[in-house]
Amino acid sequence: MPKKIWIPAFMLFLSGAIVTQQLQAGQSRPLLLEVDASEVTRQILHSRLVISVEPGPLTLLYPKWIPGEHGPTGPITDLAGLKVSAGEQPIAWRRDEKDMYAIHCTVPPGARSLECASISF
Repeated sequence: MPKKIWIPAFMLFLSGAIVTQQLQAGQSRPLLLEVDASEVTRQILHSRLVISVEPGPLTLLYPKWIPGEHGPTGPITDLAGLKVSAGEQPIAWRRDEKDMYAIHCTVPPGARSLECASISF
C-alpha cells in the first residue's frame, strides 16, 4: 500500500474498530468516512471521520501493526493536522505519555458525534 494511503487507512481502521466494538456491545451506530484526494497531485490527502459517541473520556488508536510489516511500525509520523471536534466545538486531545499511538480526548456533555479530520503529506 502506498505511503500516502495510510492516513485515510487509519480513519478506515479506526472506524472498523469502532463498529466492531459497537457490534460486540449490541449497538449499531452510523459513521461517515470521507477521503478528499483532490490535491493528490501535490501529494496531499484530506480525510474526515464522523463517529457516534457517548459523552466522557475517549481514546482513539492509530494502528501499530500494519499487514505485511514485521513489527509495530505504523507510520504515525504521517498523521498531520489532526483536528477533533464535536459539532462546531473543537476538542482538546493529547497523546498518551507511554503509547504514542493512543490519542486521548473527552467528549463534552450533550455531544452525540465526534469529527476527526487529518491531512497527509
